Amino acid sequence: MKLPQILIISATEFEIAPFLKKHHIAVSKKMKLYKSAKIKNLSILITGVGMVNTAFAMGVYCKNNYDLIINAGIAGSFNKKNTLGAVHNITKDCISELGAEDGESFISFDKLQLGGTQHFKNKLKKYAKFFKIYPTASAITVNTVHGNEKTIANVKQQYQPELESMEGAAFFMAAAFFNTEYTQLRSISNYVEKRDKSKWRIKLAIKNLNKELNTIIKTIYNEVP
Repeated sequence: MKLPQILIISATEFEIAPFLKKHHIAVSKKMKLYKSAKIKNLSILITGVGMVNTAFAMGVYCKNNYDLIINAGIAGSFNKKNTLGAVHNITKDCISELGAEDGESFISFDKLQLGGTQHFKNKLKKYAKFFKIYPTASAITVNTVHGNEKTIANVKQQYQPELESMEGAAFFMAAAFFNTEYTQLRSISNYVEKRDKSKWRIKLAIKNLNKELNTIIKTIYNEVP
């Protein structure tokens, strides 16, 4: 019996604190790879917040011996029909700020014809069945989370995103360099609107995210023949 090698990546220990506690992991610092004390083939990488930290940490710590990599975290939702606390499987992500300004207009990176892309996707085959119960969503990844009505309207018109995070697209980009399956699991902590923390449901989002993350890991390892 060969257990699959699984890596969970999160920007902060805060977002996956219940998962870390369950696996007896005490985080001493960000940007470090940890091993589960309960499951030999399960690893956790805390990268630090943002695209740069995520891509750099994955370049340092990720290897080609993982069968599945999951980026787990919370996100904001542009769509108010999405329920706060709901967990989504992100299948498409985009670095929305990558491009150039031309007066009042914004030219996306793809239209600059500089090579490369700002759009990235997940990759699931063998492990796809474990994520089918979650609604799929497209997302954008930003350095500055949106909280201005004008910029929110602009980015919605440009990309029609459902969710927003600060790491997702960088995770997809970096994961594509490894011979593995990978996806992004995010729960909704707030709606993307003028900043009002009284409306946020971070505790609920973290509770639901960690519950589903534990269920996925348990189910995968229980199904190993």
